[in-house]
Amino acid sequence: MRSLSPPFKFRFGNLIATARRKLNNRVGGITISLPFISIGVCPDDLEQQVARETVIRMADRRVLNSFECCDGEAYFAALEMLRGHLYRCLAQVSAIAKVEIPKITRHMRYDSAWETEAYEKPRMLAD
Repeated sequence: MRSLSPPFKFRFGNLIATARRKLNNRVGGITISLPFISIGVCPDDLEQQVARETVIRMADRRVLNSFECCDGEAYFAALEMLRGHLYRCLAQVSAIAKVEIPKITRHMRYDSAWETEAYEKPRMLAD
């Protein structure tokens, strides 16, 4: 997909630990996909409502324009990596809300598969 190695890595081990602790009693419904793990959850009405509002508000925003931050090859790679991460997060929120992501044209969408090389594998999932 890209020839450069990721300029940084996301860490989310604490997020996974918290999700396991808080969501174990609400298994079922939909599957939230994160790098290295998928969690089946059953969101309540408030969570779905907040997710819907988030999708509606975020879908029509183009964040992180290149002229705001970039002056070299590594910056563009980091910008593209952040855009992909934000899109995949929004896709997971839209799954909770049970709505499609509006206003993002097909050519501006990213593959739904997480680029796992851009994430530090949490110790609890390490081989």
